[in-house]
Amino acid sequence: MREKRKKRGNTILLVLAISMILVLTGGVTVTSILNTTRLNQSSKIIDDLVYASESGLELGIGEVRSGNLVFNDSKKTDGTRFDGILKTDVVDRVDISSTKISDNEYELESIAYSKRNTNVFKKVKTKIIRNNISNSINPDGDIMKNGLGVGTGNIAITGSNEAYVDLGSTNVNSPNDIDLSGNNVNSTPPKKENINKQQYNKLQIDNSKIEHKDKVEVSSFSKLLTEAKDITSGIKANNGIGKIIFNGKMNGGSSHTYTVLIINAKELVIKNVAPEMLNTTAILTNADILLDGVAVHAVDSTIFGNKIKIANGGSLTINGSFQHTPTYGAGWGISEDSMKELSNVIKQYIINWGAPSTGGGSNNGSGSTSSDFEFVDGTFEYE
Repeated sequence: MREKRKKRGNTILLVLAISMILVLTGGVTVTSILNTTRLNQSSKIIDDLVYASESGLELGIGEVRSGNLVFNDSKKTDGTRFDGILKTDVVDRVDISSTKISDNEYELESIAYSKRNTNVFKKVKTKIIRNNISNSINPDGDIMKNGLGVGTGNIAITGSNEAYVDLGSTNVNSPNDIDLSGNNVNSTPPKKENINKQQYNKLQIDNSKIEHKDKVEVSSFSKLLTEAKDITSGIKANNGIGKIIFNGKMNGGSSHTYTVLIINAKELVIKNVAPEMLNTTAILTNADILLDGVAVHAVDSTIFGNKIKIANGGSLTINGSFQHTPTYGAGWGISEDSMKELSNVIKQYIINWGAPSTGGGSNNGSGSTSSDFEFVDGTFEYE
């Protein structure tokens, strides 16, 4: 009898112990579920705020494009509060502001605030650039009215061995600020009114007619001219350097022979050890150009590439440009009518030469453009 009671007592204790374990386990499970729910809700709030701040950037760049969000030269400009568009049960408001970095580069900042706690917010900022791109170089040759020009990059005169660069008697095209840090103090920079900031698409050169090279390097401008292949004869320029000899007319009506070099390469390096002249010659390339210690005087000529770097001393003087401009007197610059004829030849080798486009143009010509803003990859910062 005593043994039965003992067994019954043990059974009751076992049941109580199991019940206690179940209660404790259930409590832990409920607590875990509640904590997970809170974490999920917190994560959703953060995700919603990040999404709202990113959406704010999209709306912000739209405001910039429409001219509703303007830029201040020195300080941050408050932008539109997109309360109505981006407001949700989580998001209270999104503030957009802008800061000017340079003429073509700006910063947009978007902050999304939580409705439940204004101290909770997500910020994202990024850089945007003014994308005023010409889809082509028009048949009137507006780019040829510049003695020195780049499409999307910049012109940089660099290095401790200072160069003497005289650009005071020509037009210069550079969509970005010109770096004159390596220019000799006696050099002549381009006049402010003669600097154009037109942006151009990279030249699309026909690879079947002028073979593309990673690098074209020559010891002088003269060497570049002699190595060029006369592509108008029907042969392929397998060294990446094509040449067009064109009999045209100067602005005054006199006949003159002009030379156009088309270089299809990723990089073009020109060096020279002795002074030389470059007359009524246009150098057109899709390459980044390095003028390494050059000593050249260019007259009524044009050097145009994706970007141009002048380094290791030397000298470069440019007077006038390939196409005649009234600014620099008569000279030997090609006339407008002859330039149109020459353009019909050039576009047989440069695919986007004279291609249709829309919009305005550069200061000196009537090049077609489309103006827009775009985000700069790699500049998004989250906070």
